[in-house]
Amino acid sequence: MNTLTRIVPIVVATLCVLWLVGKAMPPRDAEGEPAIHAFAQLPLVYQGRVKPFDTLARNSLIILSDRQSWRDEEGRKRPAIEWLLDVMSGSPRGREHAVFRIHNLQLLTQLELEPRRGYRYSFDELAPRLIDIERQAMHAGDLTSDERDVYDVKVLELWRKIMLHHVLVETHAAGDLTSGPGGLDGAIHRVERIERLSAPHVIPPLGDREEWRPMLRAALDDAMTADADPAVEHMAALLAAWRDDDSAAFNSELAAYQTLLGETPALRAPVLGFEADFNHFAPFYHCAVLYVLAFLIGCVGWLTHPELFRRTAYWLLSATFIVHVLAIASRVYISGYPPITNLYGTAVFIGAGCVMLGLMLERLHPLGVGNMLAAAVGFVTLLIAHFLAGDGDTLEMMQAVLDTKFWLATHVIIINFGYSATFAAAGLAGLYILRGVLTRSMNRDVERMFGRMIYGVLCFALLLSFLGTVLGGLWADDSWGRFWGWDPKENGALMIVLWNALILHARWGGMIKTRGIAVLSVFGGMITAWSWFGVNQLGVGLHSYGFTDSVTFWLLIFAASQLLVMAIGLMPRRWWRSGDPTQRRPRPSFPLLEEEKAAASPSAG
Repeated sequence: MNTLTRIVPIVVATLCVLWLVGKAMPPRDAEGEPAIHAFAQLPLVYQGRVKPFDTLARNSLIILSDRQSWRDEEGRKRPAIEWLLDVMSGSPRGREHAVFRIHNLQLLTQLELEPRRGYRYSFDELAPRLIDIERQAMHAGDLTSDERDVYDVKVLELWRKIMLHHVLVETHAAGDLTSGPGGLDGAIHRVERIERLSAPHVIPPLGDREEWRPMLRAALDDAMTADADPAVEHMAALLAAWRDDDSAAFNSELAAYQTLLGETPALRAPVLGFEADFNHFAPFYHCAVLYVLAFLIGCVGWLTHPELFRRTAYWLLSATFIVHVLAIASRVYISGYPPITNLYGTAVFIGAGCVMLGLMLERLHPLGVGNMLAAAVGFVTLLIAHFLAGDGDTLEMMQAVLDTKFWLATHVIIINFGYSATFAAAGLAGLYILRGVLTRSMNRDVERMFGRMIYGVLCFALLLSFLGTVLGGLWADDSWGRFWGWDPKENGALMIVLWNALILHARWGGMIKTRGIAVLSVFGGMITAWSWFGVNQLGVGLHSYGFTDSVTFWLLIFAASQLLVMAIGLMPRRWWRSGDPTQRRPRPSFPLLEEEKAAASPSAG
């Protein structure tokens, strides 16, 4: 190994780590400007957990706009917390920001809006048609899911966005409640209506109070008891200062409010600031970028200088994997729960498991295959996680029956490791088939190496999926009083166990060899995808988390692609560019493989 091959991988990995460190640096507020990033770390309660304002801002903007930032009228990228402050304060600017994403052309025509780049529109542009939108949304809501067409679905989606915006505006527009229409009775009705819409609880429990309250409710309580809550006064003053563009008053009120919160130990949670910084870093997004880079480096290594680029990809993947795992650990610290509590958590965890297996395989069999597997599956799973984040909070609290940390830390983790291993076997199988069909590098030794890798990963997958399924039955017996109920999710887990066992028994019995085990492993990936997402589409069972049209579409696309790979794998070997390796002399495809054979020969040493 020459000096370049040793040094370049370390340099590339170090540069990427330094890039990540730069992205992880928390934002700082400029001198004399409103301390919006300090405000972003203030606590509130929404959707069942305490979180910083930054999380509310980002999640709300994702729902409205499909992204965590927005662009002002001059095209400059602005943070989500700035948009949230404009909306909460009732500033006219909040109505002018183009954050409502509407990409259905029929709906745009109905709203008399012209398609534009990004398909994002402001509240002021929607305001003239609000009555029509509400009427159409009510009509669509009265239809069953089978009766709704695409237009009905998009109208309902837009109306939910408008209502979210409405809640953020109304719940913080306290003012003098009793002076409005209807006096005190009108104020009570207004507060109850907003509370039914699940408003954020931004006023913390101070003094003798024990629960968080929406600002509007807290202001009404103050009006009815003539006992002013200092938290309400500070929050109202903060929003007024923001609306008036008074940076000095905003920062002064913010400092006073932080001091008030600091007097209550339960509200001095360092995790809130950590969560805001974690949101800013967006580690999974940057890991996805590095997985793509590692994949491209691996591809170059299959064309030229294989050892240099293989080692570079390996070092880069190792550094990225460490950041990936640290990001999962950060989610555990923020939530106080094991790493997997929802579908988003499964995506980032399964991705980490596949990357780990890929790196282990690359360490054992340095052919570049493990690198390609780790990079490809790591990116795809993080891409899935990105789309799963579109529903809002990715750290949402679990349903009560699932809120059991012991089982979340055992059954859920083990079963998802089983998913990772089965997907890894499917990925290796796909690489084997495509490489054999499309290239001439599949000689007898490489095919034998692929067979050993797929076989070993399948053994690991069978062990984990079986153990995870048994633990799931024990959890079900503990929670629901029965070990097995033929629930779709339970059946999906059992299908994975049975299919992996079928492949291994067929291999042990001599019914299939490397190609057969590869083709069947690809189908195992389809079964795992069905167990992971498909059972939700049935809309039945204790594990169903709701039907999603887009999930059905992508599941079908994935299934079609895997069936195509299986069909390619079943083609006669004479149609493969590599031909039949058993009918010709081995030809080394990688210098490192030749070195490995030489080192293992009796004459070596």
